[in-house]
Amino acid sequence: MFSTATIQIVGGNTNHFQIGISTAVGQSNVYDYYWSVAGQGWTLTSGGGLRNQSKFWSANLLIQTNAVTNAAGQTVFSESSG
Repeated sequence: MFSTATIQIVGGNTNHFQIGISTAVGQSNVYDYYWSVAGQGWTLTSGGGLRNQSKFWSANLLIQTNAVTNAAGQTVFSESSG
C-alpha cells in the first residue's frame, strides 16, 4: 500500500505551504503550515481547521512555546520551556 504526498506553496506566499497526503485506500489529509515573522514560529492547521498547533521561539527570553487550540481559538494545551 502506497501513499502520495504533495507539497505546495499557497498563493505564492513562501510563509504558507500545504502538505496533502492521500493513501491507497482513499483517505486524505491536508496540513497547512504558516510562518509568523513577528512570532518567529510555525502554526500547523489540520483536521479541516479543527486543530491548530503553534511553536514559537523567543531568542530574547530563551523560551520555546507550544500551544494547541481548537477551531474556536480556545487553548486546549500549552507549554513553555526555557
